[in-house]
Amino acid sequence: MSLESIINPFARILSDGGALMLPLVASAALLWGAMGARAVLLWLGLVPPTGGPVRSVLSLAEESLRTPSLVRDRDDLQARLSPYRALLKRHSLLIRSLVIVAPLGGLLGTVGGMIETFRSLEQMALFTQGGGVAGGIAQALLTTQMGLAVAIPGIVLGRLMTRRANHMNDQLNNLGERLLEEAAA
Repeated sequence: MSLESIINPFARILSDGGALMLPLVASAALLWGAMGARAVLLWLGLVPPTGGPVRSVLSLAEESLRTPSLVRDRDDLQARLSPYRALLKRHSLLIRSLVIVAPLGGLLGTVGGMIETFRSLEQMALFTQGGGVAGGIAQALLTTQMGLAVAIPGIVLGRLMTRRANHMNDQLNNLGERLLEEAAA
């Protein structure tokens, strides 16, 4: 199997899908990249290194809360946990935005394909250079399919990631409460 035999079907789909297929493919790549980075953070708990070894969110938070001294009060606790909560939200807005925009891009492609179809019907050109009715319908269906193919997994995996982030946030709260109790003792 040659590389050309693999690439040609994808190139044809991109071409047949019209102008919106490339942005839809790019949004799919961006979505999967963001979900991959978020999954590493949430399921493995790993934070990219910043000059040191890769560490877990919870161990970094505990180290931060224990040094230079124990947490003094709830306001201090919230301020010191804030960067770790922000870390747990990393890429969530991008994922939600892409999941919302992708089906709308597919719908926009559908509208474009239907306009092409009706123009062909208006001109009674069922087999024009642009594909006529068949080309317009193909464009409409391909962009709709791509928009949904981006959005549906994004919705499902995005929701799982939100649940995991909430669980890790609860763990941060429990850690903070425990350290507050230690400081009070």
